[in-house]
Amino acid sequence: MTSKDYYKILGVDRNASEDEIKNAYRKEALRWHPDRHANDSEDKKKEAEEKFKEIAEAYAVLTDPEKKKMYDTYGTVDGQPGFSGGFNPSDFGFGGMGFDDIFNHFGGRRRGGFNFHESHEPGASINLQVGVTIEEVYCGGTKNVDYDIETRCGHCGGQGGHGIKTCPYCHGSGMITETTRGAWGISQVSRPCNHCHGKGTVVEEVCKECGGTGVKKQHKNVTITIPKGVENGGQIKIDGAGYESKDPKGINGDLIVTFIYQFDQSKYRVAGNTLYELIDVPYYDVILGTEKEITLPNKEKIKVKIPKCSRDGAQITVTSKGLNYGNYIAVVNVIYPTAISSKEEKHLEDIRKIHK
Repeated sequence: MTSKDYYKILGVDRNASEDEIKNAYRKEALRWHPDRHANDSEDKKKEAEEKFKEIAEAYAVLTDPEKKKMYDTYGTVDGQPGFSGGFNPSDFGFGGMGFDDIFNHFGGRRRGGFNFHESHEPGASINLQVGVTIEEVYCGGTKNVDYDIETRCGHCGGQGGHGIKTCPYCHGSGMITETTRGAWGISQVSRPCNHCHGKGTVVEEVCKECGGTGVKKQHKNVTITIPKGVENGGQIKIDGAGYESKDPKGINGDLIVTFIYQFDQSKYRVAGNTLYELIDVPYYDVILGTEKEITLPNKEKIKVKIPKCSRDGAQITVTSKGLNYGNYIAVVNVIYPTAISSKEEKHLEDIRKIHK
């Protein structure tokens, strides 16, 4: 079996407690449960099914002490019972698990079928891209970020209105069952009720504050920490900083921050803890050798010795001056003139005569 990052799948770190793992599973399982994507496109349905299987697999491994120990040690659970032939959610009791089963599994309660509201539907997570400079990558730091979220409407408490009553179309189940008769007999298909959108309840009077959505827009500011040496595309997660759940008992979504390099990547390159910098060196300094003063991203000045007759692309390493005490490597970029004076031309002619 191919090794997977089960911690990443559940969105928890490697030191997460059992409760944190359970809460993460509950949240992700609700988000990707196939029943919830019944009206989506075939591609979306397939994606939800695959995601749900991965989530169930990660939960099954990380909550089993023996499998977790094996996974943490070797990065895989190959050869362990139940895994030799590939993962099957039904091996762990997840195969036919519906929304009722998920909540019963964690001691929750809900009444009748596909009732998202009573099941404490979590708020959605927000993905946010944040640009970082070479100075921020080198030194780390903090940055204030502004973004908009959806919060529960204070006027209706997230209900979307007043006078909550059982949906008369699905009778509170949140599901509509359609029966069709064909050449091969009678078939039944269940789908979320389009009148109550799977909640099982409707309102008598739509909330004028939120227009029946149950949410309102709110501007938010958060301070994020930029790790030293963060990779391009690296992510951090801030729990509970995403969209607010419509249900007061629901879990808020998370804020997932993706760091994007915003500096001249033709001049700087980051590889692990090694920082490469392209430095311009005139052709005569390359031939004769020289010493250049370099200013690092943290404003520290260091001297780099360019040996005589260095080639274009030559690398000069300065130990412990890279990211997190890694190496700093100056890469020689030979600069040739676009025009020369008569005096320079004469000297170059003299040099050419020497070599003839």
